[in-house]
Amino acid sequence: FMDHGKGFRLYRDRRGIHFISGSGMPRETAKRWGAHSSPKHPIKPGQWHHVVGTYDGSVFRVFVDGRLSGASDPGLALTEGQPDIGIGSFRYGLVLGFTGRIDGVDIHGRALSEAEIAQRATNGH
Repeated sequence: FMDHGKGFRLYRDRRGIHFISGSGMPRETAKRWGAHSSPKHPIKPGQWHHVVGTYDGSVFRVFVDGRLSGASDPGLALTEGQPDIGIGSFRYGLVLGFTGRIDGVDIHGRALSEAEIAQRATNGH
């Protein structure tokens, strides 16, 4: 797993959904933090899922299908990011390629509330 670079990442791996910030390697000394989904909200292959990562200036949160699935401790700062964005892969398509389909990506200048996320998950937005 090559997790280099500053900024934030919302991704899925075999353990769940992760919304993290921080610099990468070496893993033992890296400053990384974020929220990780709970096994109570699994991502099932072959099914559509609504996934959201939020950061409110202090806490990282992960939502799966409209429900809060994980949150960080409070008081965490978002690291300065890169001036570009990748959707479906990380590091310019070289690492962490997404296998599946992505339908609709929204980026907001504020953290959506739990009620807004639940409504969007229900309405398919």
